Amino acid sequence: MTSPAQAATADTDVDLASESIGFELAAAELYASAIAAGADNDLFATIREQHESFAERLSGIVGVRAQGADAAFAAALETGFAAADPAAAAELENTLAAHYVARLAELPDTVRGQALAGAFAAILASESRQAVLLAGLAQVSDLEAVYVNPISEA
Repeated sequence: MTSPAQAATADTDVDLASESIGFELAAAELYASAIAAGADNDLFATIREQHESFAERLSGIVGVRAQGADAAFAAALETGFAAADPAAAAELENTLAAHYVARLAELPDTVRGQALAGAFAAILASESRQAVLLAGLAQVSDLEAVYVNPISEA
């Protein structure tokens, strides 16, 4: 027996944006760690700044502060960033893109939910491209490693 779909709560969009903000700020911190470990400063600095701007964009839509990096999310990937490994960065970008794909279906059909859907879609497109770029820099030849995400259902 299946249950009827649950209606979105009044704060669903804020909760989803806040979760995403935490992930984006964690990503920015991870890139800062990679830079400190000797990663390509220009590329990694640009990507770090993008993650910060993604967090700011989401915070502006829902009216919450862009603060509070998700420590557990960052901890799961910090080893690769401490070694300035572009393969770890590709994995991060792929994971973030899959996060946004999954969350798009959870957004409420409200004006703010639609604004978030547009932002989520734009962010996931950018992060997908970054994943491919970083995988190329890491000389990853296993396409499954690049395109199949550990949190995706496929």
